[in-house]
Amino acid sequence: YKLLASGARNGRIIVYNNPGWVPTELKGHIGAVNDLQVHPDKKFLLSVGMDKFMRVTNIAGSRTVDSRKFSEAPSHCVYSPKGITYCISLSKSLLVYDAQASSEKALMEYKSADIIHCVRYVSES
Repeated sequence: YKLLASGARNGRIIVYNNPGWVPTELKGHIGAVNDLQVHPDKKFLLSVGMDKFMRVTNIAGSRTVDSRKFSEAPSHCVYSPKGITYCISLSKSLLVYDAQASSEKALMEYKSADIIHCVRYVSES
């Protein structure tokens, strides 16, 4: 099946399921949703917001299964192609986490001299 997800300035997250593009509201953020991405298996939605939180939400059950608060608002989030890891970007750092474990500790952290504007996985081996 097909999904479309949107995040709003008011913190709402809506997932539209096709056929019929029926909207379902998920628990969002306090303040703007900065970025979101659906897991490759279509079961989870990863989101980051101005409230400084990252959330992983079970789409079918509409419940948060993992969350983490950062010292600043994350700007971007992205799942790896197979959904094994995900990356959160802060202004000058990238944090990679295991998508299959609720761990506070990042698998990898990269510090940048520049402000990070976008992030995508290229491949997963």
